[in-house]
Amino acid sequence: MLKRLILGGLAAWAACAFLVELNRAVAAWDDREHVDPALGWRFETPETAALSRSLDVARQAIPPGAAIAFTAPDDPPGVELEAWRWAAYLMPDHDVLSVNDAEAGQIAQYAIGFRKEIRHPRAELMLRLPDGWLYRVKRP
Repeated sequence: MLKRLILGGLAAWAACAFLVELNRAVAAWDDREHVDPALGWRFETPETAALSRSLDVARQAIPPGAAIAFTAPDDPPGVELEAWRWAAYLMPDHDVLSVNDAEAGQIAQYAIGFRKEIRHPRAELMLRLPDGWLYRVKRP
């Protein structure tokens, strides 16, 4: 009885594993795999290298401790969030806020548009970055 139970369990496990592998193979073959946009945002990728180049230039023009509003294109959805997190990581001596943050418009002294221009009456272009723009935020 125990042998049959073990053999039945192994057969069921093998059948499940086979179906999982078959599903992955078919999904990869006909491009149904879900592509996560955040996968491009890892160390030493073109995206992070471009952001790092831009922030290196911006860092020289912005005093430490300044509040910075950051934006990037959100295509595909979720990429802007990843870029903002990387910007905050790469600029630890600054307060990097997302432009979507409700308080960003009130406390930001500077704004960075990474691969996205900011068109706002209070944004005064300060410097062209390698892959973006640096703005000074004018007070009302």
